[in-house]
Amino acid sequence: MKLVISDVDGTLAKDDKSIPEEFFKIAHKLKGQGVRFGIASGRQYAKLYSTFKDLGDDTFYLAENGALIYEGQKLLKSSCLSDEIAIKACNKTLGHDHLKCYVAGLKASYVISNDPKIYKEVSLYCENLLTLDNYEGLKDKGPFLKVAILDLSHEALKSYELFKDLEALANVVVSGDRWIDVNSFDATKGKALAYIKERYGYRYEDCVAFGDYGNDVALLKEAYYSYAMDNGTKEVKNTARFLCPSNNDEGVIKTLKKLYHLC
Repeated sequence: MKLVISDVDGTLAKDDKSIPEEFFKIAHKLKGQGVRFGIASGRQYAKLYSTFKDLGDDTFYLAENGALIYEGQKLLKSSCLSDEIAIKACNKTLGHDHLKCYVAGLKASYVISNDPKIYKEVSLYCENLLTLDNYEGLKDKGPFLKVAILDLSHEALKSYELFKDLEALANVVVSGDRWIDVNSFDATKGKALAYIKERYGYRYEDCVAFGDYGNDVALLKEAYYSYAMDNGTKEVKNTARFLCPSNNDEGVIKTLKKLYHLC
């Protein structure tokens, strides 16, 4: 078990978005034993790095659902979504007031709303965030990595039906009860982990992975020690080989302690 990869929201982070301090202590102990860590998230790379930089620059970041792969501050690979598909995804929210978009670019992300509450919500996942009045403002802002749709009604699974026809053009996943993500076909957490495994020589049996929602399914398939959070969806639990306690019960930390005999 040489590589640990964890999702953040709903997995490593508690519902209040906090990361338990004990995780960093456990991670440093395991790094002393030669174990490396990766953070796989729909969040923006800059946000992830600022949160987890204390883990060191040998940490892997699978940001924007795997659209960006970093080793510390070194970019390894990027997978962009075409401007046409990004704008098409955004246009599908028109007429649906409960759906708001943010579009992740290579240099910055853009929230299409002037509502400060929406900006505050999206800023939990992004640092370099700008506001636009409408989708026309996206022109010439590419290349884009992802479109994320925020469902203010907390019914992302239901709203997903609006975007189903995009499945022929892009990878569309429900990543939380409020989020639907649209990435290029090359951008999944699973493909990002497969890339890291091939580049650095990790085997399937070397990998430990944790996840809770639909955008984690591909990730879990790439690791023998795949763990679904107790708060995870049925799909994730059916995919994972093992089950661990919920995010609010610090399931990732408890499982790592048990796996690596730290308790």
